[in-house]
Amino acid sequence: MQDLVFKLAGSSKNEILGIFSASNAFHRQESMGMVPKLQQLKEKNDKLRIRILAPFDDYIALVSQKLRNEFGIEIMNLEESSRIRASILLVDRNFVTYTELKDDTKKTSYEAIGVSFFLLSNQLLYLMLLYLKSYGDSKDYINKYLNLNSR
Repeated sequence: MQDLVFKLAGSSKNEILGIFSASNAFHRQESMGMVPKLQQLKEKNDKLRIRILAPFDDYIALVSQKLRNEFGIEIMNLEESSRIRASILLVDRNFVTYTELKDDTKKTSYEAIGVSFFLLSNQLLYLMLLYLKSYGDSKDYINKYLNLNSR
């Protein structure tokens, strides 16, 4: 799944949207080279829009500020009431990866993840977003984040 996520992100032409369920999920991806990869993608395509939701800790807050100021990459705090137990990547609103968080105490992504799947079509993406909206309080936050109202 990790290779697929990096390949999808690398193929993006317009937009990368991501949600990390826990700060440790962000840290695991960072240790695998996510931040330099995002910086490279943004340098190659300055019109590429990259937005990530992740629960902040002090370190992620610093990384967020640096990426916003230097590269225009937005990392926003995923508040406690909006958290889900999965990481989600949307690329150009055509491809989706969904990875369940099984054990957040693990150091590697391979050990930490549970069920994962990959979706191709916009119809399946719409079904996925409906599923996410069913999380109650997070509905408005995710709706705003994904700009569903602008479709």
